[in-house]
Amino acid sequence: MSRRIDTAMENSWMQPDREEQLRIHLEALLPTERGRLVRLCASLSGSADAAEDLAQETLIEAWRHVQSLRSPDALPPWLSGIARNVCLRWRRDQGRDAAMPDRIGQSSHVGTVSEREAGHGDEFILERDELASLLNRALGLLPASTRDVLVQHYIDERPHGEIAAKLGVSESAAAVRIHRGKLALKQALAQPELGTGAITYGLVEPEDVGWQETHIWCPFCGQHRPAVRIDHTFGLVASRCTGPCFRDGTIIGGKRMTAGTSTMTSVKSILRRELIDLHGHYRQALAASGGTYHSCGCPFALDPWPSDGSFSLSSPYAYGVLLTCGTCGAESSAPLSHLLLDMPLIQQFWRRHSRMQVLPVRIIERDGRAALLCGFASVDATATIEVISAADTYEILHVNGSVER
Repeated sequence: MSRRIDTAMENSWMQPDREEQLRIHLEALLPTERGRLVRLCASLSGSADAAEDLAQETLIEAWRHVQSLRSPDALPPWLSGIARNVCLRWRRDQGRDAAMPDRIGQSSHVGTVSEREAGHGDEFILERDELASLLNRALGLLPASTRDVLVQHYIDERPHGEIAAKLGVSESAAAVRIHRGKLALKQALAQPELGTGAITYGLVEPEDVGWQETHIWCPFCGQHRPAVRIDHTFGLVASRCTGPCFRDGTIIGGKRMTAGTSTMTSVKSILRRELIDLHGHYRQALAASGGTYHSCGCPFALDPWPSDGSFSLSSPYAYGVLLTCGTCGAESSAPLSHLLLDMPLIQQFWRRHSRMQVLPVRIIERDGRAALLCGFASVDATATIEVISAADTYEILHVNGSVER
């Protein structure tokens, strides 16, 4: 039945008034596509001043050659392809490099609409080898385990059950890893060296490419400067270590800012405020064995940290919590190091010692319970603060206050 419906719809699309239908479809999407194209043209051309005119020229060319669009679903990437060529010609006319910046990817087969695109329905779809190269470079930035899961799911098209069996985990845990891998891939695509190309292909939005390196030190390693991205339009903040920290180095991942944070100017103050807010979020979830997530508001299930075996038992990244939403598929996770960093006492320690690093975990016994001893030390080894947590619930059992040496 569904095949007959699909065939009927396809036949309907190929009727003589197809071009008019395409124009109607294009017109209906203009309110949302126009803004996206302006941002895209600003990124591709390197000129915010010219972006509005370039986006308008893109829409004019699309209107003239709308018959080359194969289906309504292909409209966004089709428009992105036209925008790329419009910006390419503009750069040439301005006496700039004829080619787009290196991070867009190079191609010697880009022509004008009149030379090449008109009359060929797929000429606006950018070259497959360029896209493959972009994705390969992004995958190369991911840990091997994350890359393997994504390849199994998207390239090999294996079902969750088969992936789970190979990993030796439950299907829900496999689904979480795939979801986390997608987020990591999107974050990799937003790297400066890949971002513009990813925007061109519609893989990320221009707003995703806005990471700015800060002057502070990563609180986990104390060796690298974190990057931060603050989206005041949607009230979101994200930060990550620019060095080889745990997984993708996430300190805060796309968190909705608490009231008043958007007025702050100090990056460290913003991070401290949001981390303390996360402290309440995770501790409430641990106490209730679940909770609601601060972004989607859906109820979350509390699951064990899905360690993939790549960390030793002494690593503060081998322990943690994972909140998963069965409704919208969102997730919120924090390793033990993050649960400790979120504590107000640790935040006070970080304020006094701008360069600190997380300590290895020691498995001990406290009041007859298995416990984890972990904490932070200043990079110059002049001060430490240690926290004893229950090994099963991460309840804070004791804090060895800041020790100055």
